[in-house]
Amino acid sequence: MIFENFREALEFHARKYPIMSPVDCIKLAYQSEFGCGHFVDAGKALERLRQEMAATAKTDTELFEHIGNGRARLMLSSRKVNEEDISLISRMFAASALEDAEIFCGGEGFEKKLDDVLILAETGTFSFSREEAERCFEAYKKQGGGAVSHSEEYRRAYCPAYRVMSPSAVRVYALAREVERIIREKGSAVICIDGMAASGKTTLARFMQNVFDCNVIHADHFFLPKERKTEKRLSEAGGNIDRERLFYVLCDAVRGEFAYRPFLCGEGCLGEELKFSKKPLLLVEGSYSAHTELSHFYDLIAYSRIEKNEQDARLKRRDPWLYGMFVNTWVPLEDAYFEKTDLAGRADIIV
Repeated sequence: MIFENFREALEFHARKYPIMSPVDCIKLAYQSEFGCGHFVDAGKALERLRQEMAATAKTDTELFEHIGNGRARLMLSSRKVNEEDISLISRMFAASALEDAEIFCGGEGFEKKLDDVLILAETGTFSFSREEAERCFEAYKKQGGGAVSHSEEYRRAYCPAYRVMSPSAVRVYALAREVERIIREKGSAVICIDGMAASGKTTLARFMQNVFDCNVIHADHFFLPKERKTEKRLSEAGGNIDRERLFYVLCDAVRGEFAYRPFLCGEGCLGEELKFSKKPLLLVEGSYSAHTELSHFYDLIAYSRIEKNEQDARLKRRDPWLYGMFVNTWVPLEDAYFEKTDLAGRADIIV
């Protein structure tokens, strides 16, 4: 269950874990706001995960227990987690720590989350009172705040075993798991992430780079030069990308080493050559990258989507000066491409 706000997450956890204490609420609020909250040593994290998995009994619990802000606890007790997933989960946990560090905020949201605990405690949502929560929070702040452990009562009753995953990890878990399977079976994989403007394609690709040893090709590097933007060309589905040049780059890329020169939109010309060595995973990301003339290169196609109102808000934040160009030109061209090529229907996974 994905929550609209943290108060909904608190109410869910209060129902599922009725003896949770104010300290457990602090932990939930801290993880929701800051993620795992610490640097992750990948080697030690993997060994500890193996030990914890071996000691954790399997149940019918859902794979993800959402905690707000797009984050979730990946439940090691879920029957959907098996031995083959351990390495991937460990790498995704380490990548989540990196992402959480990048999106760290000042903490105002954390204070608001603690206020939500107090409000719900006053209504009888928890087994403790508002006064008890206030005393706990005051002591917590006097001790300097930071990450906390679950209460002993919570540990004894619920045997918590999970890893906190960042927003990108939650979105791409199914995709990453499938990529892991393809590489395990074939030795390599070629995938693409196409989808709506401002839906986070580049962010997801960067996260996947932190999980897998991979090369990334950005479709933005293959914009169509101005002199080729004819009315006829732009009327084609995906006509404003130089898919012919991308086609030839992919011919080399799927075989091993490759190179290409990215198109520089500001200068209107090709930039310096980028060189890539052979790696187990090749990821192509960006609008039009799953064009029907290119789709045969891929073992898997992911479609990145976003609600239209959120897309509009992100485009405004991204670049107010180019907002009009996005909504009047680029987004309609993308929408036409999605419809004409049935990208959502062709995609193997929607993220």
